[in-house]
Formats: sequence, structure tokens, C-alpha cells
Amino acid sequence: MYSQSSFHQQFRRALARRRSSGEAEEEAEESPSSPSVYETPAECDECTPLLGVPEVRHDKSRLQGLSDSVFVTWLVGSLAECWRTVKLTLLSAGYFNLLLLFVPPGLMADGFKWPPLAVLLLNAIGLMPLTGIVSFAVNAMCSPNVGSTLGGLLGPFLQSPVDLAIRVVALRQGQVQLLRSSIVGSTVSRLLLGFGLCFFFGGVFNSRDAFGKSMNQTFSASLVQKPCFRVIGSSLLLLVPTLTSTRRGDLGSPDNNFDLVSLSYLVAGLLLCLYAVEMTSQLRSHDPSDSCRDELEDYHDPEAEMDPRSALVVYIVAFFLVFLSSTYAIKAVESVCEHFPVSKEILGFVLVPIVCGSAEFLICTVEATRNKMDIALGVMIRTCIRNALLEAPILILMSLVMKTPTLLSFSSAETIPLFISIFAGGYSIVGGSSNYLDGAMLLALYIAVTAAVITGSFQLNPTSS
Repeated sequence: MYSQSSFHQQFRRALARRRSSGEAEEEAEESPSSPSVYETPAECDECTPLLGVPEVRHDKSRLQGLSDSVFVTWLVGSLAECWRTVKLTLLSAGYFNLLLLFVPPGLMADGFKWPPLAVLLLNAIGLMPLTGIVSFAVNAMCSPNVGSTLGGLLGPFLQSPVDLAIRVVALRQGQVQLLRSSIVGSTVSRLLLGFGLCFFFGGVFNSRDAFGKSMNQTFSASLVQKPCFRVIGSSLLLLVPTLTSTRRGDLGSPDNNFDLVSLSYLVAGLLLCLYAVEMTSQLRSHDPSDSCRDELEDYHDPEAEMDPRSALVVYIVAFFLVFLSSTYAIKAVESVCEHFPVSKEILGFVLVPIVCGSAEFLICTVEATRNKMDIALGVMIRTCIRNALLEAPILILMSLVMKTPTLLSFSSAETIPLFISIFAGGYSIVGGSSNYLDGAMLLALYIAVTAAVITGSFQLNPTSS
């Protein structure tokens, strides 16, 4: 009995060993062979890990798919940012940007030999929304990233090249009278036409209070009076060479022309120095009357914010289109003046300021209707200061380098309207309130002044009559 039970136990043990050895062989066949701790095969060296670590295999197809997915993500993000930039640019001025449809025909008109008047009008209309897009890009580059003070300093330097581009093209083509008239017309249009539009439409849309009673639209007089005084002072400084030459009389004498050129360059240097002093004062003190950036930042819509790099691309493209359109427009001026009863003084005094400032007129008028008269008047006054203290002296000094001397000598048909606009525009903001009647008076005064300039220009240019 004892021997039989021991036999059965030995048989069970042998069967268990056989089963365990068979399972081990199957696992060895399924898993990759790893060197044993006690064995040192030929392919193993001292750098081989003691525990068998499975070899890491890089799947090239998987890496290629990962890189393709990264590229697709970048491409989709770039296309989405481009579409957002285009949408924000086109919607920046609403229906006013529909005038961009005139840009391609204006650029092609000269190549197809269209009439000079069509070339001039198409390019002039196309320039209006382009200048507005430049202003929109400048605000996008300055407002969200830098402070109000530094943004107020960088804004004029980014905006001025676009306004200067049109006048530099005129200077290169020898249109000196067109250039001089545009310097005066820019200030007159802002003080009479710009103020008049703001007062009139602001008064119409804000003539009643919450109880239905009539009221005047109020604004901070201290916010606009100090900059307006700088406009008056800089404009009078521009007229110093004209008053001197008029008193001496004989404008054709060589001595008088030499003195007038020297005086013009001296006044240009003084204006640039005054602009540097103003920018330094604004940077150090940050007086609220020096800039309306704070109000603009409070009104800023974060959802409509454009990326600074995208804004820079928009700025470069718009500046290039402004330069091309202004080149073709100024090129057609000579032919238009020869074939039609219009002079260069009229085009420089009326057309160029309206083309360059149409976007500002629209934006400031909209702000005035929203009862933000401080912002509207502040933008107009800052533009006048930039025109008198920065752009005009730069053009005078550039004319010396380009060997096309441009004198600060204006005709009486330009000097008298400038005096009228300074007096009327400065007096209209003294009380700190306005209504639509004040705006109507300024608009009527601008129409009368423009008619006087046209009449005076016809008398000074007999070939146009």
C-alpha cells in the first residue's frame, strides 16, 4: 500500500514538471530572447543591461504622421488668422470700405490709357478707404501693446509716412504749388469742415436729454483748448515767411528769393524743434490734454483687437497701395489742369485734404454722434498739430535735398482762409458746448472759403479761365 501511494505521488510530480517546462518553452518562443544573468553570449557586452530591456523601435510612419499633423495645425491656424485679419480690416469702417472697389480700376486706368480725369477720380476715391485702413492698423499696433503715452508718441510717426507719401510724390513730380496748397488746406479742412461735421451731426443726434428737453452737447474745454492754442501758434509760424515777403513786395528779385528760402528753412527747423519739445513734454508729464489715448483705450473693444504682426502686414500693404494710387493720381493732375477749368491750387486746397482726411472725418463724426465729442475734437486737433509741426517742415527740408526748393510763401487766397479758420475754429470751443447750429455755421463758412479760393485761383491763373 505504501509503495502504491508513493508511485502515484512520483507520477503526479513528473507530470507537473513536464507541464511547467512546456509552458516555459511556449513563453520563450512568444517573447524575444533576453540574455540570462548567468550567460554571456557573444553579442552581449559590458554595456548590455542586466535585466532584459526590450529594444525601442522608432516607427517612421508614426513620426511622419505627427509632423504632418503639426503642419496641418499650423496651416489651419495661419489661414484662420488671415481670415480674421481680413475681416477686421474690411469691417473697420463699415460700408465706407466699399470704396476699396475703386482701387483696382484706378491702378489699371493709367495702363489702359483712360482719360486723365477718370484716372484722377478713381485713384482719389480709392485713397479714401486706404488712409482709413492705415489709421486702423496704426491703432492696432500701438493701443494694445504699449501705454497711452508711448502710443501717443508712436502714432504720429506711423501715420505721418502715409500722409507724406502723397505729398512726396507731388514734390518728386515738381507739383510745388499743389504741395503748398495742401499744407494750408489740411488745417482749414480740419478746423472748419471737421469741426462743422462733428458739431452738426453731434448736435442732431444729441439735441434732447432723457426728459425730452433741448440741450447743448458738452465737452471738456480744457481738454481741447491747450492743443488748439498750439495749432494757432504753429499756423501763424508757418505764415511768417509769407508776411515777410508780402511786406517787402518784389517777389521776383534774387535777393528777396534768397532771403525767403533761408527764412523758410529756418521756420521749418523751428517747427521740428517745437514738435520735439511737445513730444518730450507729453512723454514726461502725460497731461490728459496732450492726448486722447485714455478715452480711446476705454472705448477699445477687445474682441475687435488685431494681432500686432498682422496689423504690421496690413500697414505695409496699405502703405504700398497708397503710394501707387497717389503716384497715378498726381501724374494725372497736369493733364486735368490743362484740359479742364481747374487749377493746382484748387486740387491742393480742396481735393488732397479731403482725400487724406476722409476717414478721420467719418470716424470723428461717428464719435460725435455717440456723445464722445472730446475724442472727435482731440483727433482733429492732433492732426492739425502733426500737419503743421511735423509734416510741413519735413516736406520743406526734403525739397532742399531733392533740389526742388519749396518756399513757405502762400497766396492771399490761401492766407486769408487760414486766418478765418484759426479764428472760427478756436472760438467755437471756448465755451465747452456746441449744437447743430454751430456746426452749420462752420460748414457754411468752409463752403464760402472754398469758393473764395476757387475764385482767387482763377484770377491768379489766366490760362484756366
